[in-house]
Amino acid sequence: MSIAVWVGLIALLGVDAETAVFMLLYLDLAYHEALKAGGIHSWDDLREAIVHGAVKRLRPKVMTVSCMLFGLLPIMWSTGSGADVMKRIAAPMLGGIITSFLMELVVYPPIFAIWKWNWEVKPGLKRDAPQAAEAVHV
Repeated sequence: MSIAVWVGLIALLGVDAETAVFMLLYLDLAYHEALKAGGIHSWDDLREAIVHGAVKRLRPKVMTVSCMLFGLLPIMWSTGSGADVMKRIAAPMLGGIITSFLMELVVYPPIFAIWKWNWEVKPGLKRDAPQAAEAVHV
């Protein structure tokens, strides 16, 4: 671990935080769109809304990752003065960008779905169930 590696990790942290916030923003917007369009009444409705939001984010994420990969790969093959330091900065960014890509498209949506289901949708359904039963009896 050198100072150059730490610089690479800090740069990766900034990029990953930015792209993760955008993924969560897209998921949240898709969730609120589904609520406005007719509500979320089941796990399948929630899953469909989250898939819709994740698919909207797929193209920008692939473009971001590919631009960073194409920009950083030549650094890994470089030789000459300064190449040893630049390789130490680029190496954690390359691995982290690939890991970030997988995390944002495979891990974040299910965590978002579990969070929304347990803390927003399911309590809302329980709260609305007695009101719906009263409306039927009246």
